[in-house]
Amino acid sequence: MIWFILFIAGWCIIAFGLYRAIRTRRPDMLMMNGGVLAFIGFMGYDAWPTGLVPTDMDQEDASRILFRLAAWCVAGWSAYQLTWSLRALTWPSVDGTITHSGSVLLGVRGSDLNGRRNSTRHTWRVTYEYQVNGRTYTSSAKSLDTDDEDGDLSSANEKARQHPVGSTVRVYHHPREPQLSCLDRTVINGRWLVPGLIAGLLFWSAHAV
Repeated sequence: MIWFILFIAGWCIIAFGLYRAIRTRRPDMLMMNGGVLAFIGFMGYDAWPTGLVPTDMDQEDASRILFRLAAWCVAGWSAYQLTWSLRALTWPSVDGTITHSGSVLLGVRGSDLNGRRNSTRHTWRVTYEYQVNGRTYTSSAKSLDTDDEDGDLSSANEKARQHPVGSTVRVYHHPREPQLSCLDRTVINGRWLVPGLIAGLLFWSAHAV
């Protein structure tokens, strides 16, 4: 029974994460965490209560169905994020003022995948103010993609130097929800590419099982 409870709890967490993600228009880690929990619960499929498991469906058949369901869910999220990124190209823009600009330490690299092992990872953090229809908004969103890009200290400091406090920056905002803004509207971003790749992997897994 515990395996089935974990499975259902995982999908509930996914649903709550999706709700939060749609409200913020950004991916929510609860979706990933819920997926992991649901997968763990599915590992005990054979121990689920008898009444909940069709007699003619073994774990292999259930795996195919689960992978396809997950794949379509993730593909739908990828399509939603791609549509969001394309619509952002039509957002109006206003001049904003930078109120904070500096480099932030993200951590130390544990491998040589994205740089030298044990080297430090930094990013550029910025906060800016802008006005829409006479109302002032504050934001720290730099792009539609993840804001904590991995870089070294010199590149982060250079970004801060190019955008000093008090300088003017072009701010793009949602036409109906001005609190949603960004400085870069690049369409090719991880918001839809990453889930798109995950969906492809899940579809492949459904056929490989």
